[in-house]
Formats: sequence, structure tokens, C-alpha cells
Amino acid sequence: MIINHVRRIGAPLPSTINVEIIIEAIPPSFGIQKVQVLDNDNNLVVDFDGECSLFFSRVLSDISKESLPIFLRVVECPSPDSEPPLSGEVTISPPLLAEERLGDFRGVICLPLDPRVSGISPNANNQACIEQNTAVNSLRNEILRLCDEASNLRGQRDAAAAAGVAFGVAAAAAFGAAAAIAGIPFVGQLLVWVVIGVAIALLVAALAAAASALAFEIALNDKLGEVNEAQRRFQDAASQLSTVCCPEYITADTESPTCS
Repeated sequence: MIINHVRRIGAPLPSTINVEIIIEAIPPSFGIQKVQVLDNDNNLVVDFDGECSLFFSRVLSDISKESLPIFLRVVECPSPDSEPPLSGEVTISPPLLAEERLGDFRGVICLPLDPRVSGISPNANNQACIEQNTAVNSLRNEILRLCDEASNLRGQRDAAAAAGVAFGVAAAAAFGAAAAIAGIPFVGQLLVWVVIGVAIALLVAALAAAASALAFEIALNDKLGEVNEAQRRFQDAASQLSTVCCPEYITADTESPTCS
């Protein structure tokens, strides 16, 4: 894992800023092989040799505001035991002025908004941010669709279960009526088989409804499993917005929808 601190130093000039990058490789990392800085068009700005050191510190001077947001790509040195040697590439960077432990992902360095200039961002949007917002919105819509499908399955399950209970009660009543009718001389002997036939039909309907309710319950559980997986992917995608977007360009709703 790598802890990465990026902070602005000094007052920004009208068209440029200075940025200090501090990266610490935490064992069992084998050190920092290289650090690349890329602009918002993914063009390489500078490529530093980390020399497999566990600590890296550089100051970038006169970074053009037009190139913001900028990104860091950190490549760790390969394990000496790997055959062939493999390097683990991680692209990480927190927002400007943030100091926190990060995971292995790309990040963005942004200028803070100037409260004196309302509605005007000093940062440019970038394609990765646009695509990540779209991905979050798509996953949110997928969850809402799956929740609708789960709600329909729940309604069908409940209806089938209620029908099964109703048919079961009716079948029991019919069998009871058949028993009562059987004791009536002459007429009872004629009608009992008719009532028993009705009772059997109702019992079959009750069993069929119960089977349907069970099938809908299984389908519902499978659908809720899909919802849980979609929510996990949504949360992962939403958590990555701040690594590719300056805050003012996060337009997606990051609150995960839940099924009622």
C-alpha cells in the first residue's frame, strides 16, 4: 500500500500553481519505481525515477491551471522473488490539500473553488469524470429497475400464497361438507361424490398456488441477490468519483437506492 500526500505550497500565481508530492511506500511494498504526472488529457507532464525508494518527495513548479486536474500514476518496484519480475502499477492521488490513506486507484488534484467567483470553476472537467458519472447513473437506474422487478415478484408471491390459503380453506370446507352430506340418506349418497370432486379440485388448486408462491419466492431471492450485487458495484463506482472528478463535476446521485 502507498500513502500519498499532495498539497499546494505557496500562493498560486495568476496562471500557475506549485504542488508538493509526497509518497511513502509501506512494506511489504518493494519501493517506488516511478512516478508519472499526467494532465487532464492524459498527456505525460513529467516522469520521475523513484529508484525503488520507500519515500518520494518532489515539488512541481508552475503547473498550468489549464492542465488541471492533473493525475499521478505510481508504479511500485517488482518483488525480487518474482519470475519474471512484475511491477504492480497503481494510479493514486488525493484531491489537493487532502491528507488521507488511499487505495490503489487513480486520483485527481484540483484547485479549490474561489468563493469570490460564484459558479466559475478553476478546474477543467475530464473524460474519465464524465464516464464515471455516467457509470454511477447507469448503475443507479439498474438498481431501480431490479427493485421494480423484485417488487413485482413479491406481489406475485404474496398473491399466490393468499390464493393457496383461500383454496386450502375452501377445500377443507368442501371435505367437511362431503362428510356431512354422506350421512343424508339417498340424496347424500348422490351428492357426496360431487362435493368430494370439488374438494379435490380446490385442494389441487391450493397445492398449485403454493408451488407458484414457492417459485416466486425463489425468483425473488435471486432478484434480491442481483440487487445486492448491483448496490455493491454502485458503491464502488460512486466511491471512485472523487478520484477522477473535482467536486464541482460530481453530478451523479451517490446515494445508493434501496428496495422498499
